[in-house]
Amino acid sequence: MTAPLRIFVLGSFADVTPGGRRSIETLRTLVSCLISLGWDAFLSGDPRSREIAPGHWTPRQLTRALERCTDLSLFVASRAGRPNGWVTELATLQITRPETATRRVVLVEVGYPLSQMMDPMYGGLLAEPPVLVIPWRDGDELCAAADRCARFLSTRGRLPTRTGQERQH
Repeated sequence: MTAPLRIFVLGSFADVTPGGRRSIETLRTLVSCLISLGWDAFLSGDPRSREIAPGHWTPRQLTRALERCTDLSLFVASRAGRPNGWVTELATLQITRPETATRRVVLVEVGYPLSQMMDPMYGGLLAEPPVLVIPWRDGDELCAAADRCARFLSTRGRLPTRTGQERQH
C-alpha cells in the first residue's frame, strides 16, 4: 500500500472583519475532512507541517518549504478572509516555482472577488502555468472538490485540466 498524498492547505488565517474566525475555521475544517478521508493533510504551522518542514521559518519560507514536500497544494479563497498573505505566496510560487503549478488548485468560494491579476479567465498569473480554479459554496462542496482533486491526482498522477465546475462569468 502506498502512502496517502500529502496535501498542503493554505488560505487566509485572518478575516476581513476584526476578530472573525470563519477563515481559519474553514481551513481547519477542510484539513480535518481530508484527514478523515484518509489523506495526509495539514495546515501551515500546525504540528504535522512542522514535522514535514522542521526549522525556524517565516510564513513565506514555510510555504515554499512545505510545497517542495507536498503532493497537492490547495489554496482556499473564502469571502470572509483577507487575501493579502496567501495571494502573495501563491503569486510568488507561480513565478519562482512554475514546475509545481501542476500540483496546485485554487478553491474559490462563490462570490469571492478573485483579482484579474490572478484570475486565469483574464490571463492572470494562474493562467500560465495553468492552475485549476474550482468554486465552492459550503464546507461540504469544499471538501468534496478537494477530495476529487486528490483522488484524481492519486490515481492518474496529475490533476484534471478541467473539472466541469470551473469558474463561470
